[in-house]
Amino acid sequence: MDGRDSELHNSRMVDSSRAIAALPEFPAMKPMALTDRAAVESCTHRLPCSTDHNFTSMWMWNTDDRTRLARIGANLVVEYTDFDTKNTVVSFLGDDDIVGAANELLSHTGELHAIPDFVADCLPPDRFTIAHDRDQDEYVLDVRRLSALSGRSLRYRRKAANQCARAVGKQLRVEHDLERLHRGLMNLFDRWTATRAKNHNSGLLDERRAAERLIAAWPTLDLIGTGVYDGDILFAADVQELAAGCAIGHLSKADVSYRGSFSLLMRSSAEYLSSLGYFELNVEQDLGIQGLRMSKLRWRPVRMVRKYRVRARTVLRNGDTSLASSVHAAGTPKVACTGTGHP
Repeated sequence: MDGRDSELHNSRMVDSSRAIAALPEFPAMKPMALTDRAAVESCTHRLPCSTDHNFTSMWMWNTDDRTRLARIGANLVVEYTDFDTKNTVVSFLGDDDIVGAANELLSHTGELHAIPDFVADCLPPDRFTIAHDRDQDEYVLDVRRLSALSGRSLRYRRKAANQCARAVGKQLRVEHDLERLHRGLMNLFDRWTATRAKNHNSGLLDERRAAERLIAAWPTLDLIGTGVYDGDILFAADVQELAAGCAIGHLSKADVSYRGSFSLLMRSSAEYLSSLGYFELNVEQDLGIQGLRMSKLRWRPVRMVRKYRVRARTVLRNGDTSLASSVHAAGTPKVACTGTGHP
């Protein structure tokens, strides 16, 4: 089993065009609601994984209730608040006349954000300026490697996990009981908040509010979880979703007073995912937060889902191209697409 056929993966959305038709046709948009899940997943479940467009991820991080949804044909359009600038930005995902969809969106906004590589590859560089946005790249980890913490590069993590397991001793329990995990998760979150280093606080993300939204929507979402216990004390936990072809990590927290707890959590979670037939775990992006970037890189990702910003080019009378006049000067593209793929 490769993860795509897991019985835990919800594949209710068969007729994607019918389901996504529940969303208004752009430029009309609607506030995001839990009832939009089928429409969103009718698009996301037929395409490679992109956590920026994953329903659960969008829902939990919609902490200001400003996310809005629409469609262009069978493509999903998302308007949301940028985590860094707090500006309203637009993104889209799909495989239905991608060039036409991009043109339509760019007639209303100067720039598209968080466009995954498999969508950007379909945009001709003579008509669009495509800039790599490293802060939005998603990290994909090898589940089998994590389950053993194998290899020289993970030897410190392996040692830390083993030391934590020995320190807890016979009281150590690893469980996947969602109901029990649900009851103890916010208490663990508050302990993690109290003990984390001050310089690790990004000051950007309302993580507690996002966690509360995830827990409140828990019954309506297809989630799995791993809880690591010292007797009855939950000291490490994560919440994941089984998507098409990969698992997505939505929330991972550990009480750092248990040294090595996060390494033990990652190994235990990967063992569970491996038993379900999943080979890859997407642990989302780092948003340009340097401490978070260093932490994710230490897990040795096997690949990245690269993200791009897209702007329109305008054709001048002499046949040359330039950026469309509606595009503001900030954020000059770092990389231009000159071939079938993007650097």
